[in-house]
Amino acid sequence: MNAKKENTDALNRKVLTGIRDEILDGLYAEFGERPAEMTHQRRIAAAKYVFDRRQVGIRSGIVAIDFAMRDLRLPSEDAQAYKNIFRLCQYFVFRDGDLRQQVLDFSQTPDAARIPKSMDWILKNLDSFCESV
Repeated sequence: MNAKKENTDALNRKVLTGIRDEILDGLYAEFGERPAEMTHQRRIAAAKYVFDRRQVGIRSGIVAIDFAMRDLRLPSEDAQAYKNIFRLCQYFVFRDGDLRQQVLDFSQTPDAARIPKSMDWILKNLDSFCESV
């Protein structure tokens, strides 16, 4: 594997890890590390499942997420936001289309507000991501 590919893979992992950690930190801050209420447990489980690196690396991963969201009975607003953020993560893995435009388009959506630290970091480093292709 050449250095450019390794660098790209490392950046992709950092994006996914940052997004997953930010979402989970927010849920833990809101509900605690071990929430007693089942709906809160489901939201945490869904975030862990959706933003698992192995899941993002599967092109058809969005289909599995649909099933998981139904099984976990996640509110449709949260499920849709997770799916949209999942797609953002996949932009970095599969590089289909214009990465810069995809990220900029996503940054203008309400879902981007769910991950403000990650979006800020991604936008600051967007040139590096686009160059690493």
